Amino acid sequence: MPFLLGAELSLFAAWNAATLLGALAGGVLPDPDALGVGVIFPLAFLGLLVPLLVGRVALLVALVSGLGAWGLGRVLPGGLVVLLVGVGGALLGALISTRRAEGRA
Repeated sequence: MPFLLGAELSLFAAWNAATLLGALAGGVLPDPDALGVGVIFPLAFLGLLVPLLVGRVALLVALVSGLGAWGLGRVLPGGLVVLLVGVGGALLGALISTRRAEGRA
């Protein structure tokens, strides 16, 4: 229990210190859009995704989800697109995986 409390308190302190630093530095730093760093977040998530694409099912789900996000992003707000494509991709992956498992049984 003391170990867990120490770990939680250290994370709490680091989180609050970083929040304070961000609040203080936020007024000094230039606008991220002016720096052109808006592309960093999609590239970071793409970097996390690529090592997970180890089979045909994962590749298919990623491709369908990406195309779905691109299409829905043209007509719906961003947060809703993320929600719909996230749930849809998970359901598609589960459907394909369970069908494949049933076919083997």
